Amino acid sequence: MKSFTKFVGSLPFIGKMSIRTVTYNYYQSMDWDERIRRYFGLMAFMVIFAFAHGVQAKMGIDAYSFSAPILVKYAFGLYALVNIAVTIAQLHIAARATVFLFEKSYPAVDRDPPEWSSNEMFTMLSVTLGGQSAFLALYNAFGN
Repeated sequence: MKSFTKFVGSLPFIGKMSIRTVTYNYYQSMDWDERIRRYFGLMAFMVIFAFAHGVQAKMGIDAYSFSAPILVKYAFGLYALVNIAVTIAQLHIAARATVFLFEKSYPAVDRDPPEWSSNEMFTMLSVTLGGQSAFLALYNAFGN
């Protein structure tokens, strides 16, 4: 499951910037008070993201039933598959964070904070907005 989550995290989607930052800050917490505060912040964030991606996945599944050309149906299926994968990865991150919360010691994870170049950010933004825009255009064009 961890390798699946890493694979999804390697895909160029803009949401990983905020998820990695919040997750990084949580794993750097040094005492119980800081850890619990950051845990609930992370969980609120993950619930919102998982819910939104779940809704998008359902839209992709529902759109698959539209009478549309086969290539458009493939696009709908791919959209649903990607959002399902992202939702599963987010739930896995939340589960791992919950396990980390109840560990006895509070060691900070020794890693550098997440950073992205401007080219990486542009690519992630382009892929995310391009995919969303294409899906919504097709959804509105072929929706019943």
